[in-house]
Amino acid sequence: MCAAGCMESYVRNVPGGTPAFESLKSEAFMDLSLSIREFGNPTPIASIEEGLTNFVKPEKLEGNNQYKLDPDMAQGRAEPIMVVSLFT
Repeated sequence: MCAAGCMESYVRNVPGGTPAFESLKSEAFMDLSLSIREFGNPTPIASIEEGLTNFVKPEKLEGNNQYKLDPDMAQGRAEPIMVVSLFT
């Protein structure tokens, strides 16, 4: 099976955060690399659907994992969100 698609990644700083920032980027892809285990979980995923769910699951970027909002701005707490559209 051959598949391709589009992935949209959206990043914004947490609500109420300063400075206000958001970014939307679309990228075409020919494949996705899915983790077979979530970080820190010894149990492997049970299906491709679970792997895709984990791939697009929002995460909080804070502390040492803060997002560099813009080259001219300081790092800040952010929420990245991904949307994947598959075309076969």
